[in-house]
Amino acid sequence: MFGNKKLSSLVSLLVIVVTILSACTTPTPQVIEKEVVVEKPVIETVIVEKEVVVEKPVVETVIVEKEVEVVVTATPEMGTRKGGTLVIGWSGEFTALDCQHNNLHTNRITNNICENLVGEDTTRVGEAFAPPKPQLAESWDISEDGLAYTFHLREGVKFTDGTPFDAEAVKINFDRYMNEESSLYNVETAAQMKALIAPINGYRVVDSMTFEITLKDPFGSFLLYLKHRQFGITSPTALMEHSADMEGKYLVGTGPFVFSEQEQGVQVVLERNPAYWGTGPYLDKVIFRIMPDDSARLAALQTGEIDVSIVVPADRVADLQQDPNVEVVFPSHAHIMFWFLNHRDPDIQNLKVRQALWHAIDVEGMVKGIFGDKAVPMKSFLPPGNPAYRPDYEHPYPYNPERAKELLAEAGYAFEELKIRICYPIKAGSFSEPGQIAQFVQSYLNAAGFDAELDPYETAAFFATFDGTTGDCQMLQGGWQSIADKPHMLQQLHSCDAGLWNDGQYCNEEFDKLLGQARPLPLEESIPIYQKAEDLLLQEVGTIPILLDKQPRAFHKRVQNLLFGPSTWWELNEVWVQQ
Repeated sequence: MFGNKKLSSLVSLLVIVVTILSACTTPTPQVIEKEVVVEKPVIETVIVEKEVVVEKPVVETVIVEKEVEVVVTATPEMGTRKGGTLVIGWSGEFTALDCQHNNLHTNRITNNICENLVGEDTTRVGEAFAPPKPQLAESWDISEDGLAYTFHLREGVKFTDGTPFDAEAVKINFDRYMNEESSLYNVETAAQMKALIAPINGYRVVDSMTFEITLKDPFGSFLLYLKHRQFGITSPTALMEHSADMEGKYLVGTGPFVFSEQEQGVQVVLERNPAYWGTGPYLDKVIFRIMPDDSARLAALQTGEIDVSIVVPADRVADLQQDPNVEVVFPSHAHIMFWFLNHRDPDIQNLKVRQALWHAIDVEGMVKGIFGDKAVPMKSFLPPGNPAYRPDYEHPYPYNPERAKELLAEAGYAFEELKIRICYPIKAGSFSEPGQIAQFVQSYLNAAGFDAELDPYETAAFFATFDGTTGDCQMLQGGWQSIADKPHMLQQLHSCDAGLWNDGQYCNEEFDKLLGQARPLPLEESIPIYQKAEDLLLQEVGTIPILLDKQPRAFHKRVQNLLFGPSTWWELNEVWVQQ
C-alpha cells in the first residue's frame, strides 16, 4: 500500500520523465532528484485470473526529506534500436552453464536462456524488493490451507529447439532433481536444488497446461522461492538427450537468448531468440567477456571496447563519474559478504574460538579502509532492505582484540598456536575486493593471537572446490544477494537441510525449529521469529557478517534500458544499444 504523499510524488516524477523523454529523438538516461523513501513490509491482497485471491509481500513507503539522485532510463518504446551487440566485461571465469546449478555469475547468463514459472519485477529501480510476476505461468491459485499451488501455464510457448512448453515439460524438470526413480534424476542437480525444494511435498500434471505443486507445510514465501533462477525450465528434449551434460550447447530454454558458444577463459556468447514469446529481444548478441584485470576492463569501457563493467573498484568510482560517456549506478538489491566458518573443524567447534575470531576483526576499520563509503559494515546477518533487518541491532562481539586473546587462552590455545586457513577467490564475478578483505582479516587475526594464512583460488576453482563445504579451510569467504531481501535466506544458507548452500555446515536443531515456525506465517507475523533465529545464529557465531557491498556498476551511455534494480538478475531482452 502506498501513502497519498508517495502517490503524489510518483505522479510528479512521471510528468517530469515523460516531458524530458518526449523532447528527445534519441533518449538517454536522465538524472533527477526525488525524496528518499523508507520501506517496510506489508501484505497486499491481489486478484489474479479466475478471481482467486493471492497474498503477496509488498512494501509500505514512508517519505522522508533527504534527497538523492536517481537515474531514469528511457523506455524501449521511445527510440528503440534493434540489432547490435552488448559486451559485458566480467571479472572471473564462469562455471557450469546449467540452469539448476547455484552460481550467481553463471545464473546471470542462464537467466536469459531459461525462464521460470514465476518471475520477478526487475524494473523497480531504487526499491529493495522485487515482487513475483507471471512468467511461464500466466496465473496461479493457492488452496485455502496454503498447501497446494496450481499454475496455469502460458499457451503457445516453445523451447528454442522447437519442443512445446507444457505441464509435462515442467514435470520432467522437477523429475531431474526430485524423482529418484526417474531416468533423468541427477544426484548433483538434486544437491544443488536441495535448499529450494525442501518445502515441496509433491508435484503433478493436472492437464496439459496446468501444473500443481504441494507443500509439506504452509509457506507464505513459497512464490519467492519459485522465482529463484535455479527453478529455470529446460527443454525436456534436451534433458532426455543430454541429461548427463546439460552445460553450454545442450542448454535449451524458452528465454530471449540462445547459447551460441563458450571459449574457456575468454567469453560466453548468446544470440537473439527470434521466436521469443515476450517483448524483444532487441539485441542480436550478448557477449560476456572475461576480463579479470580491473584497470584493463575499465579502460576498455572508457574507450568503448566493452559496454558494461560488472565490477567497479571503490577507488575508481569518482574517476568514472567524471567520464561524459560512462554512467555509474548503485543497484538497490542487497549484497552481503560474510565468512563461513567450518563447523566440522574441531577447533572451530569451540564457541570461544568462534567468539575470538569475531572479536578480532575490525569490520568498520576494514570497510572504511577498502571501500570508503561504497560499502556498509555489518553487525547482523540480515541486511538493510530485508524486512527482518534491525538497524539498532547490538553487535554481539564487537572489535576487541584483547578480549579475543583472552578467549583464545580460555579455550586452551597459546599465542599463535591455532592455525586458521583463510580461503577466498582472487576474483569472484561481482564480489568486490575479496583479496583485500582476506588480507585485512589475516592481519587482524594474527594481531589477536591466531596463526592465520591465506589460500587464494582462481574463480572457477573456488566455486568448484567449495560447493557445500569449506574443505580444509577454517574460514571461507561467502557472498549472497539472490534472496538477501527475504528473511528465509537464513534457512537457505544455515539450516541443517540447506545442502550445498550451507558451506560452513552449521546445524542447530533449535535454529531449524524456529525457521519451521516462521515458514507458514504471513510475512509480517514471521518477522519476530526470523529475528529470534538470527539472534541464535549470531550468538553462536554460526557465521561472521562483514559488509553490505553497494556494488557500483558502470556502463557506456549508449546502452539503453539496462536496469539495476532490486533483483540481482539482469533481464536483457529490453536492452538496446544506441549507435
